[in-house]
Amino acid sequence: MAEKTLTGKVCIVTGTGSGLGRAMTLALAAAGAKVAGVDISEAAAAKTVADADGTVAPVIADITREDDAER
Repeated sequence: MAEKTLTGKVCIVTGTGSGLGRAMTLALAAAGAKVAGVDISEAAAAKTVADADGTVAPVIADITREDDAER
């Protein structure tokens, strides 16, 4: 059976800087997806981006704020 990858797919993950969001971001990136990682902490998002070898684009935003969510 052929291994499934996410190459060519784009994923958006919230909470990318820690916990489940971080784990999901790293797993999706490792599977080949391009990931937009959303977090309120620039430092935490930057660490995830570095650990994913640059396959994650950080988006610094608080999705509970309407202004941030509309960007």
